[in-house]
Amino acid sequence: IAVHEAGHVLTAHLLGCPLEAIALSARAALGQTVFRGQSAPGALFVDPVSAAQAEGGSVPREALDRYCIVVMAGVAAEAEIFGRAEGGLADERALRAMLGRAGFADADVRAAAVWGAANAALLIRDHRESFDRLRAAFGDERVDVAAAVQAMEGVRR
Repeated sequence: IAVHEAGHVLTAHLLGCPLEAIALSARAALGQTVFRGQSAPGALFVDPVSAAQAEGGSVPREALDRYCIVVMAGVAAEAEIFGRAEGGLADERALRAMLGRAGFADADVRAAAVWGAANAALLIRDHRESFDRLRAAFGDERVDVAAAVQAMEGVRR
């Protein structure tokens, strides 16, 4: 779980999507109101452009691209570290829902998922030291967002 969520957290940070919360267990997610009763581990992030535009029904392509990368980054991180990915079903559902609302056909959603995962893998490789520091900071079930950012940036506490 830590590797998967570290992928999401790192790419969201690098692409300018502010993090709201990080939970590495169901118990940690249930303990944070921002997860709205969700009982699955995860990293919650906001893409300010998507959030603003979604209300008006129009999401710019750049925001969709960012979303594809961040959502598929968990799978990309697992593949980078373990040579295979086992998680990500919920991420794939979220991607299908978002792109479906944007009018993407199923074949285009699959292509966007592959594109997002490939770009996430490149970001993880390019920022491997930050990724490794972040994984090391993920020792607890609930990780403070500020501590995660400090770990990625190499700030010692």
